[in-house]
Amino acid sequence: MVQKIAIFPIAIIARKDLPANNADELAAYAVKMAKEGKPITYASVGIGSFYHLLGEQMAKTLGTQMLHVPYKGGGPILQDLLGGQVDMFISVYGAPHVEMAKQGKVKFITALSAQRQALIPDVGSVDEGKALKGFHYTIGTGYYVPSSTPEAVVRALNKALGATLGDADVRSALQAQGADVSKPLTLEEAAKSHTDEVAMFKAIAKSINLQAQ
Repeated sequence: MVQKIAIFPIAIIARKDLPANNADELAAYAVKMAKEGKPITYASVGIGSFYHLLGEQMAKTLGTQMLHVPYKGGGPILQDLLGGQVDMFISVYGAPHVEMAKQGKVKFITALSAQRQALIPDVGSVDEGKALKGFHYTIGTGYYVPSSTPEAVVRALNKALGATLGDADVRSALQAQGADVSKPLTLEEAAKSHTDEVAMFKAIAKSINLQAQ
């Protein structure tokens, strides 16, 4: 990693008629359905993906079963979410998702953060309930180059990208998408950030006994 660019918030988006409107109601519904032998379904962009790991971690946190439904991209997931074929999707989101929620086509259940999120201020955070309190996750974007890239080039890119993050237009464009712009990192800080994230994902994968496909 040469430079971290932005951090994007994550929320739980559900089919419009899911009988839950916040984290605690979702937790209660998930437990109820699992006991009835009809576990709620959650979509992801593939087995072993970040969103798959989050769903499994959520089920483990709640001490219940949820059914993973892998897709080959966000488009098909959204189509099935709109059609009610899948119950929910733990994901990053943007203005199109917010607009669909305003139109009643899908619903936001909760934000995976301590505070409410800028693009969905009317949606409660997980910390406003008990069942998923502290279930905070984000996903970041960064600039990467092959490990064989000359050190001088890497350091030049790191410096240039760090300066770009201070550009008002760049910041405004990212913030309009609901992103938190990263503070410029040194190469050492960027490397640690990447290593820490990989370690977190590995820990989740190990805890749910994820097997290589």
